[in-house]
Amino acid sequence: MLGYKSAKEWADTDAPLADVIEKDQPKVISAYEKAMQTMAASSLNLTTRHIKTGELIKTKLILIPMAYNGHLFSLNFFSKI
Repeated sequence: MLGYKSAKEWADTDAPLADVIEKDQPKVISAYEKAMQTMAASSLNLTTRHIKTGELIKTKLILIPMAYNGHLFSLNFFSKI
């Protein structure tokens, strides 16, 4: 959906929010911080940008916090809306 050829290509990106439009990046950061503090899933609507074509895509992000071996991380699910 966002134009990456593989998960590795996405993981190798220098800017993890490069595919989220600038005005929506604070919403993603805030949702992530809240999820990590409360360990509660959340969802938000945002606009992403296809990395190859530049197409703007209305997107729903579901962010699910996880803990494993003392480390916190999140599962992120994107769907086109």
